[in-house]
Amino acid sequence: MFDLRHTTFKVIVTLILSFIKNTLFAQIHVSLEDAINKYVFNSNKVKIEKLKYNNIELEYSNFRKSYLPALGISLTPISFNRNMTLLQNYMTGEYSNIVEYANTTQGSIYITQKIMPTGGTFSISSSLSYLRQFSSNINSFSSAPLYMAYSQSLFGGSKTNKYLKSINNLRNQVAYKNYCTTVSIEQQTILNLYIASYSSMLDVSFYTQKVRIDRKLVDVATKKKEMGRITEFDLNHIKLQMLEDEMKLQKSQHLYSTSLRNLAIELNLENIQIDSLKIGYLPKSIDEKTVYEYIKKNNPELQNLELRRINADYGRYTATLKTRFNADVSVSFGLNQYANKLVDAYRNPDKQQSVGITLSIPVYQWGINKNKRKIAENEHEETIIDIEDAKKRFQSQIMEYIFEYNNCVYLLDIARQKYDLALQQYEFASVKYETGKISSIDLTTANKDCLSAKQEYINTITSLYVNYYHIRHVSLHDYVKDMDLMDLYDDKK
Repeated sequence: MFDLRHTTFKVIVTLILSFIKNTLFAQIHVSLEDAINKYVFNSNKVKIEKLKYNNIELEYSNFRKSYLPALGISLTPISFNRNMTLLQNYMTGEYSNIVEYANTTQGSIYITQKIMPTGGTFSISSSLSYLRQFSSNINSFSSAPLYMAYSQSLFGGSKTNKYLKSINNLRNQVAYKNYCTTVSIEQQTILNLYIASYSSMLDVSFYTQKVRIDRKLVDVATKKKEMGRITEFDLNHIKLQMLEDEMKLQKSQHLYSTSLRNLAIELNLENIQIDSLKIGYLPKSIDEKTVYEYIKKNNPELQNLELRRINADYGRYTATLKTRFNADVSVSFGLNQYANKLVDAYRNPDKQQSVGITLSIPVYQWGINKNKRKIAENEHEETIIDIEDAKKRFQSQIMEYIFEYNNCVYLLDIARQKYDLALQQYEFASVKYETGKISSIDLTTANKDCLSAKQEYINTITSLYVNYYHIRHVSLHDYVKDMDLMDLYDDKK
């Protein structure tokens, strides 16, 4: 009975430990699609860019709200003063210094409004001030029931507002596309790490098989050497090939572990395992005209270039505005009254009006302002030339991506067949070498052909994926799901 209970207890403990081990050390199988579209949002780079995008949205919201009426209240409840006041006695005519204690309480409410068409600012306010002189036991009230003011620059205010509106609108429009572009860049980084891991995994599989064949060939060559059918040179040749393949197997295993670890770090995951790449789901070809349509619709690079152009125009305009004749104009109208009682402070208020003009007239500054305008013109022209050059480079790069992708789609099947055939030929050559039908030199040639075909296959599949995701990146469109990335990641905002 005791043995049965003891055995049952051991089984339960073993099961629990096994469950804990499997839970803690279970590998996460990550497909390329999951890494690209799901786990990419674990990346710190994407999280940082999302915060930047959120800030741009908030800044744009603030810009729009800045043209709405703003209500504010200003309050100074305590402003206590102690000073010496020289007073004359009206009976004796003598002067004496009296210590005066006083407190001033002030409050105002105001509304301000920016005027878009003129670039000016209009404000309306109402204020009240109360002065309490304790030594003299005097109360004083000062009120401004209504005060209105308007100010603006004589020239340039309206156009400046139009520039700022254009810049902020375009910046907001391109913000989400820039965020999707950053996600796409991170996806390309993940793709490169995934392909590096996959390539290393293929190498591990390939060299494991090669080492197995090599060891068998070394055994056969050793027997042939003992029988005097081959020389020591031929035996050493086979052994060197085996040692070379064993070294490459060790290196590929190390590289696979390193690549896998780097991929896991980028995805913020632990203990991952990659799957084989699925080739068939990629488009059979991508039309250049279709790509350009999506680029025109989605790509933020063109809008960023337009934003640079508008900023350059705005910089040139402000430089010109600052170095030419201008004036600040202000107009105000208000009502005010003073009294010893609060009620009286609002009776029969006096009117006050003011008009002010401040002129800014550059007379002679030894050509400094002229040089500033010329510098602004040169910087503007430099920006325009750079923008046109960037557009040409951009179009040339896109054409190269499309050509390389379509070419790799055609070459991939050939490269795969060539790799399979070369591996089969090497196995045939191994069998023929065992039976003495070919020499070690022929076997080495078959080995080189096999290695070359393997590398060509890996290069082709790498180029296929890299160019597809480059095209996907520049057009912000997923050609497998036929969706724009902005729609695909809309729930990730």
